[in-house]
Amino acid sequence: MQSLQPGVADTYTLTVNGNDTTVSILMLTQPPGDVPPPSADSERGLRTFVTVDPAIGDPGVASTFTYTIRVENWSDEPEDVNKILNELPPGFAYATSSTLLAGSPFSDPASNGKRLTWNVVSAAITLPPQGVATLVFQASVDATIAEGHYCDEASVMPGGMKTSSGKTAIVIIGSPSNGLCQGEAIVMSKTLDTPIAPASTPTTYTYTVTLENIGTDTLRVDKIIDRLPKNFTYVAGSTNGDFTAVDPAITTSQGRDRLDWNFQPKIDLLPGQTMIHVFQADADVASGDYWNEAWVEIIEFPDSIYTWPTARVEVMGVFEITATDGKRSIFAEVWLGASSHVISKLNFN
Repeated sequence: MQSLQPGVADTYTLTVNGNDTTVSILMLTQPPGDVPPPSADSERGLRTFVTVDPAIGDPGVASTFTYTIRVENWSDEPEDVNKILNELPPGFAYATSSTLLAGSPFSDPASNGKRLTWNVVSAAITLPPQGVATLVFQASVDATIAEGHYCDEASVMPGGMKTSSGKTAIVIIGSPSNGLCQGEAIVMSKTLDTPIAPASTPTTYTYTVTLENIGTDTLRVDKIIDRLPKNFTYVAGSTNGDFTAVDPAITTSQGRDRLDWNFQPKIDLLPGQTMIHVFQADADVASGDYWNEAWVEIIEFPDSIYTWPTARVEVMGVFEITATDGKRSIFAEVWLGASSHVISKLNFN
């Protein structure tokens, strides 16, 4: 592989079953080197996850639940953790003196309504790449708690809601009539139709942003924003889906196009409702991993709701391989990525 040069065929001879076979490898475009982390072109390095145990409770019974917040460094640089935040569900109260940080007792958080904030600067938490910090605490409910889904969310500073876990730690009390979280809750995701593509080849990518209202309250969507990967360009007239068919406003930041769709009037997202937002982008790029991120602004939330860089496309190097023993020949076009490969064409003659 190291001896290959783009556009120059490397030919050698093998003996297969007593027959001399000539093999030619032509590298049209180079494969990627080390794959950068998803956050390489993002403003985010830290990400949080939260779980709860037990995940089921009984109505009319006072109960205590244990939450575990896991903070991960997804960047390739060390990251300091200054604050860990948690948004408790309605009816849940922090249990005094229940915090453990990295397995040791830690001071109680400051509280503002249901939002808990642990100032962990004194703990001097610096996470190396792929490093992890864990905070555990307990919350209780009294016997008046009603049946329902009670959903918890965590985040970290620096980064704030850009690092949010989403409403993922869910306690089910009793046998509620629906699967909706009590209060305001939303799930946002981002996908694309082309997870792999050949390098240096014009390609059109279709992105889909999905918003799902998993709470019991109606939400009013104010704006959807998307940051395309570097050297990706929005396709005019490609916007469609449930929100709008109008093209976005486009600005460039850090070498990436930012797309802004503003809604006037605001668009209602009803409890249990799912809506999609679809658009396309063109790219003719070198091999590598290209990640996308999006966020939505909702009137009922003080902070934007983000997706972590997702909707990854792996753009691969392209090779042409020919083998012949003078009687038969085989031709293959192979796409080679940092972690996988695809045989895109295979012909026998």
